[in-house]
Amino acid sequence: MDFLKEELEEYKYICNQLPDLLVILDEQGVIRRVSGAVEKLVGYSAKEVEGLPFFKAPFISKEDIPKMVKNFKSRVEGKDIPIYFFKAKAKNGAEVYFEVNGRRIKLSGKNAILLVLRDITKEKELEDKLAEESRKTNKIIDDNPYGIVVLGRDGRLQRANKAFVRFFKELPPKEYSFFKSYTLKNPAFSNAVSDLKKGKSVVLKDVLLNPHKDTGGKKGAGLNKDLYFNLSAFPLMDKNNKLKNVVAMYEDVSARKKAEEQLAERVQELERMNKLMVGRELKMIELKKEIKKLKKKSG
Repeated sequence: MDFLKEELEEYKYICNQLPDLLVILDEQGVIRRVSGAVEKLVGYSAKEVEGLPFFKAPFISKEDIPKMVKNFKSRVEGKDIPIYFFKAKAKNGAEVYFEVNGRRIKLSGKNAILLVLRDITKEKELEDKLAEESRKTNKIIDDNPYGIVVLGRDGRLQRANKAFVRFFKELPPKEYSFFKSYTLKNPAFSNAVSDLKKGKSVVLKDVLLNPHKDTGGKKGAGLNKDLYFNLSAFPLMDKNNKLKNVVAMYEDVSARKKAEEQLAERVQELERMNKLMVGRELKMIELKKEIKKLKKKSG
């Protein structure tokens, strides 16, 4: 008997040293045992919580009670419950997030529920921080005046920001690959695709691009209008140094290009007018010379 008592004490000692909070409930949901982690994690002693209905324990938040009651009833009925999460409030007011796992057990010959509460507060804080950073990044991308796209390794569109959609009126079909566009006829673009696949960043000026032109864009919707861009793109490689994604940024320079073309046309027009004026002036000079010759002959 002393041997069994000693083993029991050792088992209790081990349970109390575990970082996770162990909670044993009877079939009425009353807390019968808690491990030593209860005070470290939520600030309450075992005496303060044992004997209370679990759902009325001082660290349980009200918004999680319905979910926990439902899961407890399902466990009592012998159903498997997937891991779930809840937010607790420690004695000092701090929020503590727990991951809950559990199963049915026997306690003194009676059915009971063993819950294992793992503290995931740090993971939750990191997750929230990453989510906030992701939200900020997405906002910066979506609100950027430049068109930004993320392409897969095959050149197909995976994501586009608002500016890109505004440029082209709508997104190209899913099967469309930017790597196989008609613009590949442009050697500079073809070389750029090759460089990206090798892990090199590229910058192109005054790229003529319209992904709807060779994908059957609807006429009259502004989809088949050629646009000019300054294009900057960089590759994202996988662990095997193979192309995984391409991030590309488009600066619409169509207005500038149109202004340059109009200016070039105007210059050509002025040059034609100048030639006409100069030609006319030369003809007047020749005419005056002929008139002088005729006057001499007649004089």
